[in-house]
Amino acid sequence: MESGKIEDIEERYIQNGRDLWVHTVKTPVKDEKGNIVGVLGIFWDITDRKRAEEALRESEERYGCLVNSSPDGIVATDVQTRQFMFVNPSMCSLTGYSEQELLGIKPEVLTPEWFREEARVLYRRFVAGEVTTTSDVPFLTKKGETRWVQITAARTKMYGCQILIGLLRDVTLTRSQERLVAQQKANLEKLSQRLIEVQEKDRQFLARELHDTVAQELAAAKITIENALISHSGSDDSSLQHVSTGLSSIIGKLRDISSELRPEVLESLGLREALQWYLKTTSKRHHRTCKFSSWGDEARLAPHCEISMYRIFQELVSNVHKHTDATLVEVILGYTGDSVSLEVRDNGKGFCLEEGIPYPSHDSGIGLINVRERVALLRGTFEINTAPGAGTVVLITVPRSHE
Repeated sequence: MESGKIEDIEERYIQNGRDLWVHTVKTPVKDEKGNIVGVLGIFWDITDRKRAEEALRESEERYGCLVNSSPDGIVATDVQTRQFMFVNPSMCSLTGYSEQELLGIKPEVLTPEWFREEARVLYRRFVAGEVTTTSDVPFLTKKGETRWVQITAARTKMYGCQILIGLLRDVTLTRSQERLVAQQKANLEKLSQRLIEVQEKDRQFLARELHDTVAQELAAAKITIENALISHSGSDDSSLQHVSTGLSSIIGKLRDISSELRPEVLESLGLREALQWYLKTTSKRHHRTCKFSSWGDEARLAPHCEISMYRIFQELVSNVHKHTDATLVEVILGYTGDSVSLEVRDNGKGFCLEEGIPYPSHDSGIGLINVRERVALLRGTFEINTAPGAGTVVLITVPRSHE
């Protein structure tokens, strides 16, 4: 105050161990000769303001630390000019441009020419708040390489203008891995389908050989024996009669096996008749009550779809006969405009489902896994509902688009 000037200062005091900030305006009081005879002081407690400023400073430091250390690219773009106003170090690493270079260009420079129109539409949607996140967006690095990012963006006000804050996560490697996995899955599906086709051809060949060769030769042998019986009608030919009866039984079994390997009824009459025939045949063999019903208008499916549905049905019914101790099997075949459903129910002993994977026994577990694979190749769905002592319900639904 010796200079006689007004002092406008902020001062910090310690009060009860805590900081106390005071804004002080000191004005000298002079006598008629101009000598300072006193001081007029005005004091404001600005402690809350200073604490708020300190909290804001610390918050900005934390924000800056997070932004600058983030592994994802972060940018701020002026909504009007579309210029980058801020980029973090990861954005520079991602693009190959320096901070100074990025601040002087627009996002279009980083966009492949074939994607620019779509990028403009996407930018407008971000600004309008219609979307906040999108994935698989391509951009160009300084070297001209195409990389892919997932973008999360939001509009806000900063630096006195409307800006779009964007976070860019590099998903190039993940995308490549996903495409590789998808390609491998497609290759496995093709291989599985090819294996099934080979199996069906082998079954057809074996069925044809059993029916046209082995069964025919056995039938010829039976006729020879029967002729011998006729020519020796007066003698004791019980052994020959026994052989003839045995041959008849063998021929019948061979024809049954041939029919299961190559169901002619499926080729000639369709899936509905083939399922009824197989169910009737197996019910007599295993002495179980089997019921069949169907609904909807049947239309022939593509051959590979029909044979796959038939094999699925065979596997399910075989599991029931082998493992469930069921006395009743119900089969329901349904047709809609765009799908075919197959439901197999039994009142057997059921089993536990562990994490969605059936483990009733080793053999039937493998069988159900095969069913799942066949259904997957048909782009269908597989549902199973079972519990110990509660029987089992299996529902298969496949699209008719495979026709």
